[in-house]
Amino acid sequence: SGNENPREREGLTRMAKIERVDIHSQRPLLAELERAVTWGFQHAKIDPLIKGSGLEKVTVVVASQGKSRRCMGLFTNSSWSNREGDESISEIQMSSEYLKLEPVEIVAVMLHEATHLWCFNADVKDTSSGGVYHNKRFKDHAELMGLGCPEMVEGPAGFGYTHVPAALRKDIETGFKPKFDVF
Repeated sequence: SGNENPREREGLTRMAKIERVDIHSQRPLLAELERAVTWGFQHAKIDPLIKGSGLEKVTVVVASQGKSRRCMGLFTNSSWSNREGDESISEIQMSSEYLKLEPVEIVAVMLHEATHLWCFNADVKDTSSGGVYHNKRFKDHAELMGLGCPEMVEGPAGFGYTHVPAALRKDIETGFKPKFDVF
């Protein structure tokens, strides 16, 4: 008909040609990251039912760090809440820029952030300077999670640069068994 808008007709034609939108779901990745956090507490023999264990309320997300690309992960306490506002949920974020790391290293990032969750829930002040400086209390808890903490490095991070000792690497590879295909 002569009153039809050509753009609408083109749009309808284009829409009719789209059979499927290929959306890459993060569900398998998020499930593996959540499994890593849970495994970390189990590996450290921290009972999740004990107050202060760190497993009370947390969500795991993957997002870009943008300009702060030096952060592989991030813990934010009580950053989410329910509709009523009477329940808070903390967040562990894996930086999407670091998903290219080997799976053992990704699990270690989750253990580092889970250490912050544990400290938060146990009322242990593990950082200062806006969460940048990691103190000896963080180091002590991180080592209980199996992470290695080198002696304090020069600069603002303190004990914040954790690594995967050989024993933890073996435990991750044989006990946790990362699903390589989701990373």
